[in-house]
Amino acid sequence: ATVLANVLVFSAAARVNYPGGVALRALHDRWGYALNAAATVHIDDRAATTGASRFGEELVDEGWVYDKRDGLGLDAFGDFDFRLAELPLKHADGFDVVATVDGFAGLGVDFKRPPFLYARAEPALAV
Repeated sequence: ATVLANVLVFSAAARVNYPGGVALRALHDRWGYALNAAATVHIDDRAATTGASRFGEELVDEGWVYDKRDGLGLDAFGDFDFRLAELPLKHADGFDVVATVDGFAGLGVDFKRPPFLYARAEPALAV
């Protein structure tokens, strides 16, 4: 029973542990294929380390450029069509948040709901 409870809890935590990959998937599904044009995307540290990897950069052949450079100044963000960025946003001028993606925020306890431990999630990334 303990093993099953651990599997359930850690499976739930793993599901919300990769918001970067979920954000990249959402970007492609909602705007990427419909745009039918080249675009540039900035992927910040949090998005890159939580699943927005080279494997997810599926629109390269359509002219999309994915940029993971750190330490960009405010003026550099004008070169991007889209951003995957940690919340709260820094350098948000010129960008609209069109989606947010939840990420792992810790474990919670609820004695009314077996297995009593659950993964808490909160908004982590903006598209």
